[in-house]
Amino acid sequence: MAILKLELYAKTMRRTVTAAAVVPAESLKPGQRCACLYLLHGVQGSYINWLTATNLFRLLGQYNAAHEKKLAIVLPSGGNGFYHPAEGRKEDYERFVGEELPELTRAMLPLSSSREDTWIAGLSMGGYGALRTGLLYPEVFGFAGGLSSALLTQDMEGHCKENGAFFERPEFLQGIFGDLREAADSMHDVRTLSHQAKRLPKLYLACGRQDGLLDLTRGLHEDWQQSGIEHVYEEHDGGHDWAFWEWGLERILKLRGE
Repeated sequence: MAILKLELYAKTMRRTVTAAAVVPAESLKPGQRCACLYLLHGVQGSYINWLTATNLFRLLGQYNAAHEKKLAIVLPSGGNGFYHPAEGRKEDYERFVGEELPELTRAMLPLSSSREDTWIAGLSMGGYGALRTGLLYPEVFGFAGGLSSALLTQDMEGHCKENGAFFERPEFLQGIFGDLREAADSMHDVRTLSHQAKRLPKLYLACGRQDGLLDLTRGLHEDWQQSGIEHVYEEHDGGHDWAFWEWGLERILKLRGE
């Protein structure tokens, strides 16, 4: 497999964005295009995290050795803004990930344009971002998966701390989600989006049993159960850490192969 570092000029971002792509180039027949999983990182992270902190390369190699339809993984750098538009800087991570990144990578790499072949997933902030992006762009993504998803809009009061880490402070959260009192009923909220969506991707939720965000994932799962929204939900031993996220990546690849 080839690991490519990409420097992409993005119109939606008005600047160059760094990403990586892991592509089974040697396994493809002439003219063959592969499926793609867009994999998002968490807060304070970058495109390199999934490559250095998990056995992504080995797991993807095992997957491609076992399946005729090959899979590539694209890893964009997404900043700290929960994959939202950043109006003050005119950077639109929402449109970048949901529209421009698939278009750019399909033009550069042997990727299928089929919705069923285009998946998105992520961890923590990226889990929230993947679920929200999949719901906003169901015509692009046939699957959206969240691992330890930071579904903060479901309980802003419990996750907004004056003296917390920068991503827990009111001024930071207000800059992303707006009025925090209205966030749970806004288009920032995954639950609200899922209820309003006319079309849904396949949905996947997973969280570690020792993770501080478990209650948020359980709450979304229970809401979807009661609302009849089809999804796969799993819990597994683990915290908010790379051991759990590697397990989650294995599970997503297993779902892809079924």
